[in-house]
Amino acid sequence: MYKLLLPVLLCIGIVSLLGTHQSVWNPGNRVSFLNIGQGDATLIQTTSGVRILVDCGPPGGPILDRLQDQLGFVSRRIDMLVITHGDSDHYGGCQDVLDYYQIGTTMINGVNDPENEAYTTFLEGIYAETRVIPGIAGTSITHQDLEITVLAPEPGVWGQESKDDNEYSIVLHLNTPTKDFLLTGDIPILVESQLVASGYLLDVDVLKAGHHGSNTSTGSALLDATSPEEVIISAGADNSFGHPHPEVITRLENKNITIRETKNHSSIDFSF
Repeated sequence: MYKLLLPVLLCIGIVSLLGTHQSVWNPGNRVSFLNIGQGDATLIQTTSGVRILVDCGPPGGPILDRLQDQLGFVSRRIDMLVITHGDSDHYGGCQDVLDYYQIGTTMINGVNDPENEAYTTFLEGIYAETRVIPGIAGTSITHQDLEITVLAPEPGVWGQESKDDNEYSIVLHLNTPTKDFLLTGDIPILVESQLVASGYLLDVDVLKAGHHGSNTSTGSALLDATSPEEVIISAGADNSFGHPHPEVITRLENKNITIRETKNHSSIDFSF
């Protein structure tokens, strides 16, 4: 249904796509894990004014309020939107973002659920209003002191159909001069183990717990391979899923990893 020239799949240098901007509202180089309730949203900003948003939380959530806290009320630009996969608690708030902000480029995993009409309709709008690029292993984005590498999913998933694409979530490694970050979407422990076996994973300073702290993710193999100092759990207060799961909390505590939860902050910010 969606067409894209495959030569862009292997390795994408996106400095030209992101550009350099001057902005009065400029917090410097920063990664912010936003409190948008039960869901995910992470904002990356650079001193040159580049803005990358990874997921937008659920439909009807506070994503615009959180972005205005970070970007001010005047700015209407986001350079890149990354949608890790088609769960509504990751992409649901993106329609509000698309309506309010000018989006330059959107990265998706290319997996479609023919029965998920809401997501299909949303993607049609994304294709109509932004430039779309594939979020697959081997894609690389560099800009000054920021390098973003896509570790998963593998290229072969592009164009596949799936009713549950958690396992095809876009996984991002953020390399900066002072801290490394790993954003894992909703990948389950099986995919974590595959990443460990692949040798793609490196030590990181900050890991965003998979699947909002569900016990289906953030397994011991991943923690041993990445040795994070801090783990961020993005989940809503008193959510109906029981996130974060006590088993995950115990696993992290046993490894003496600092746990920080978005429900306790409007955002959790790291400068780099």
